[in-house]
Amino acid sequence: MYEHILLAVALQHGDMPSPHALAARDAAVALAKAGGAQLSVLTVYRYPAFVPPTLALEEQGRYRQSQIQQTDAQMQAKMAGLFADLCGLDVPITVLFLTGKPGATIVAAAEQLRVDLIVVGTPSKRHVDPNQAC
Repeated sequence: MYEHILLAVALQHGDMPSPHALAARDAAVALAKAGGAQLSVLTVYRYPAFVPPTLALEEQGRYRQSQIQQTDAQMQAKMAGLFADLCGLDVPITVLFLTGKPGATIVAAAEQLRVDLIVVGTPSKRHVDPNQAC
């Protein structure tokens, strides 16, 4: 079986995890439970790029830092929501929050963690493009 499973879920879009993310979560948890595997859960996201050009330079820096803090807090809340309805989860879980391009970041994390299996949950099926994975 598997020793280390990486669950990669897209949480940045929408208020709640998508049905695809929940299905991926359920599959990853079931596989981890069945084989006694460690489960790492990763979400990759990007910070908003917009900064109002009318702000003074130092105000732009404060605005940008505020946007980063808000985005990080939203991602943490969404990750907590992903596992909120699971009771008695007897699987060791490590949660990772990374920024960057999803495909390349997921692959790099999987290599660094030396996982045996990657389970991916996207906002919808049309977001998976095997030609654009990296």
